[in-house]
Amino acid sequence: PTAFGLAHLVVVTKSDIAEAVEFDEAAFRAHVQQVNPGVEVLMTSARRGQGVGGLLDRALAAMDGTPVHSPVMTRQPHHHTHPHPEATGTMAHTHS
Repeated sequence: PTAFGLAHLVVVTKSDIAEAVEFDEAAFRAHVQQVNPGVEVLMTSARRGQGVGGLLDRALAAMDGTPVHSPVMTRQPHHHTHPHPEATGTMAHTHS
């Protein structure tokens, strides 16, 4: 799910119907972590009240300036020069 590669937080709603629709939470989490390592996945269900408080906590914390997850895909590459043994002088290039 590359759509989750830019997420600061992944919120899964309607988790109360996950079993009925054969949602594989473990596989979903694994795939999300492949494209966005370290992002938090929050399962929510308004019907059960699951995760709603956690979602509110994260929203309020972000408003207060608490640092949020920085997805790898949003990190800017840095440019610098350094010597390469196979080249004479230096080459400018990007590291990610």
